[in-house]
Amino acid sequence: ALTVFRSKVKRTELGNRVNVLGSVNQYDGEIAFMDHHIGVLLDYLKEANMWNRTIVAVMGDHGEGLNQHREPGHGFSWDEQVRVPFFIRAPGLNPRMESKLVSATDLGPTLFGLVGLPDSEHKSTYELRTRGLDVLHESFEPRPLLVQSSARAELIEHRSELALTTGRWKFMRRSDGGSSLFDLDRDPFELHDVAVLYPQKVVELSAVAERLLMEQVARGQSSRRPATE
Repeated sequence: ALTVFRSKVKRTELGNRVNVLGSVNQYDGEIAFMDHHIGVLLDYLKEANMWNRTIVAVMGDHGEGLNQHREPGHGFSWDEQVRVPFFIRAPGLNPRMESKLVSATDLGPTLFGLVGLPDSEHKSTYELRTRGLDVLHESFEPRPLLVQSSARAELIEHRSELALTTGRWKFMRRSDGGSSLFDLDRDPFELHDVAVLYPQKVVELSAVAERLLMEQVARGQSSRRPATE
């Protein structure tokens, strides 16, 4: 059963009124709907005797703010907007949970590894362009991940940002020139900006973010926003 909250209206960063708890109820309903139909698919695979020869992968495209950090929707860089489910079920793969930092770009290469896809020009081009990795391969090592605000969110809210996440740190840089740093070990919900306490870490992560951004620009996958705005 879904949890039903009493309606409570709050304001967003731009001062717009939003029924937060109503949005949470609606979002819960969407998750329940999707969960049901994934279940229907899995049941069919078992009934059709395809379960033991089928790989099932489930990944979300984005999270949702639900007014955490006064952001009702998605398109920016807070954890609740960019963290997504990433499930893989494959014959012979033992069930386990991983806490390593991974990217949506890792899905393709991970599936390539599971099916033993041979090397080809198309495969190499895909992996080079996406920079994705096989997260199940024994050589996999987490790396810093860069995310940017979406073009649609920027158009609507007239601001942009990028964020770099490592195992411990989350660095954010905004188009207004501001930046923030969060210690995810102590502050997983990104509530306490500690940039003034770790100025060298800010400089270090800012340089890494700029390098990754320029690599994306060179591949034609990004603009320089918000680095020069």
